[in-house]
Amino acid sequence: MPLAKGRSDPVTIGIIAIVFGGGLIYNGIKNFRKSRKIQDTARIDIGSAPLGLVEVEGYAWPAIQAMPAVCGRNVVYYHYKVQQYVRRGKSSYWETKHEFNFGNPFYVMDSSGICLVHPQKNGLEVREEITKLSGYAESTQDLSAMVHRGVGGILSSMFSGSYRLVENKILVGSPVYVCGNLQADSASPKKIRGDYQKFLKHVELIRSNPIFRMQKFDKDRNGNVTEAEMLLGLSDVSKEVSGAMENLVKLVGVISHSDTHSLILSDCHQEELLKRVSSYNFLKIIGGIILIGIGIYLLQNAGKSWL
Repeated sequence: MPLAKGRSDPVTIGIIAIVFGGGLIYNGIKNFRKSRKIQDTARIDIGSAPLGLVEVEGYAWPAIQAMPAVCGRNVVYYHYKVQQYVRRGKSSYWETKHEFNFGNPFYVMDSSGICLVHPQKNGLEVREEITKLSGYAESTQDLSAMVHRGVGGILSSMFSGSYRLVENKILVGSPVYVCGNLQADSASPKKIRGDYQKFLKHVELIRSNPIFRMQKFDKDRNGNVTEAEMLLGLSDVSKEVSGAMENLVKLVGVISHSDTHSLILSDCHQEELLKRVSSYNFLKIIGGIILIGIGIYLLQNAGKSWL
């Protein structure tokens, strides 16, 4: 019996190598096709976008309502999971204990116009943030208290590292890239809350004035504005102009997923998105082929040893 158990190990490793290698190849090919679609679709100002397949970029603004994330900032899209690190037998993995999704339609705007976007989880290219937790919680309020204050004493030492928070979010004011199917909105005009025009003027000033950009966003004063600093800075600007005022605006249309035009939605503009989806695709495919080859080799040798 111990001999049989030893012989089964190469089989397990071989199967894992084939599955993992196949996943790398699939991910590499999927991202390669996505990057080609992004590059081949002409980007256009929102105000000039025709019906059908469009590619636009602008800034996120709440249409129905925003919600506070665990970090305390308002978001137009939010998905998070609370996971526990579990061990069962020889295997260990992160098991999802609680999952929450906030995916209301939201506005994307530039200086030429405004459109409504229907987010779809399968089409999202949003950063994933992972935070270790010192205990278990479900609501954003409890998670926020835990992340910012921690859980001290014996509980902290017992549970530290066994729970984590996995987040995907789009902040209010965040840069947004959208590629999908644009349809006319028969219910236009719509109400939009807050002084969004003032926000866009701030954005234009940030883009055209490097000195202002450094003063506004370079929080650590190291002479460089990172993407994370830019996101937080735009979120702060959106807070400054949010308020009770409401405007009626005529929408260019609604961008969503369709059978002919799948949706791509990201929390950054095209240049940064292309860096994300184009990185290491060739290496992923080559690595996947190598892993599959190793897996097949292990399975073949394991089969021969049984003969």
